[in-house]
Amino acid sequence: MHPKFEKVLPIHKAQLLSYMKIMDAPIGLIINFNELKVTDGIHRLILQGADK
Repeated sequence: MHPKFEKVLPIHKAQLLSYMKIMDAPIGLIINFNELKVTDGIHRLILQGADK
């Protein structure tokens, strides 16, 4: 894998949040398959106000 894509960066989370807002999806996941354990590479994002 290209070293540039080894970590989840803030820009990745910002892009997911933009997609979530456009699709009106309250929860989103980023999965980094470059981790030894896949569960270590999962990032869950929740839009503000989604729990109301």
